[in-house]
Amino acid sequence: MTLKGELLHATSFVTMRQLRKHIKAYIEGFYNTQRLHSGLGYRTPLEFEGIN
Repeated sequence: MTLKGELLHATSFVTMRQLRKHIKAYIEGFYNTQRLHSGLGYRTPLEFEGIN
């Protein structure tokens, strides 16, 4: 799945600031901490880097 499919589909933003804030929250709150990545051995980026 892509960022567009996971986050942006059917969502509209009035300003670029809103969009950037939403993307940052998504990456820090879900993508790096919960989403499993096949290229990382089905681990999160934080697990892969040994942070979590």
